[in-house]
Amino acid sequence: MKISIDILSHGIGEQLFDCWYAYRQSLFPDYAADIKVVDHKDADFRLLFAYMPDKKLDTSRHDMILICNGGEPYIVSSPI
Repeated sequence: MKISIDILSHGIGEQLFDCWYAYRQSLFPDYAADIKVVDHKDADFRLLFAYMPDKKLDTSRHDMILICNGGEPYIVSSPI
């Protein structure tokens, strides 16, 4: 699978991608993951990651949106 990951702002939640990629690698004897991170235009699946966004996100170009609040409770998250 070819995926693109757009990161609007960095946060601890990005570690999720490392864990997922490592898991996919562990499934194959030669540790070659069956996923590739590619440019947006060449991707089969488009993902958007944002840490505490402060404005409305354009979700029209992505298949999935992940919003990270840095492990904080909702009371300290952004209004978005």
